[in-house]
Amino acid sequence: MSEIAVLFDLGGTLVDYYEWTEWPAVYAECIERAVSFLKTRSIPALDDAEVVRRMDSIREEERQRLRVRGDWRVWPIEERMKLALFPDGSAVEAGLLQLVGREFIAPMLARARLIPGSLPALEALRNRGLPMAIVTNTPWGSPREPWVEEIHRHGLDEFTKTFVTCRDAGWRKPDRRVFALACDRLGVRAEHCWFVGDEPVWDYEGAAAAGMKPVLLDRKGQHAGKGLTVIRQLGELVGLLE
Repeated sequence: MSEIAVLFDLGGTLVDYYEWTEWPAVYAECIERAVSFLKTRSIPALDDAEVVRRMDSIREEERQRLRVRGDWRVWPIEERMKLALFPDGSAVEAGLLQLVGREFIAPMLARARLIPGSLPALEALRNRGLPMAIVTNTPWGSPREPWVEEIHRHGLDEFTKTFVTCRDAGWRKPDRRVFALACDRLGVRAEHCWFVGDEPVWDYEGAAAAGMKPVLLDRKGQHAGKGLTVIRQLGELVGLLE
């Protein structure tokens, strides 16, 4: 029985979705996809520019929650879609909101590319008998199901024992409750876990605060010399754990 476990972030750590410079184009496509979906169902829809304005307002309110209260609670994408696309406050079926949400994140998923070296690193860790899990925030509070499909599509579920999203916990990383839920599901204590991610606050500081041993995947070498445990590629993790 292994005495340690290794937990991974998803986006930017195992799979790339888009560079930040690409975000404006991706965001515009997400909006267009959601609006077009409603139009195909003959549901009155706002124009793209108005939806962008409403989504930006929702995002700014979320930022205010973080700045003022440090509130990392998940704001589900279904609620965001209702506020942005159905401004009259009328009742909307939950199933429709879920479908619109999936349409909204579809352009992000379409850009997914497995980071080179991800599967060989996971296989090497599995060969050492180390239990592994994936713990991720989902974009815009999207639900678990599309990301389960995503993990399966990239073959990551062959190596991991469990998969935890912020929607499962109700809280986003860096809140310790997300990490705690992963430990519960994996059946290990936090102090026996290594956590690997690419984001200094959500992944590194969050995991450290939860009692784990954090490792920052810094592929561009931006955080060298800052006193962090850093690797440039996942293959280095095997040696680090020896």
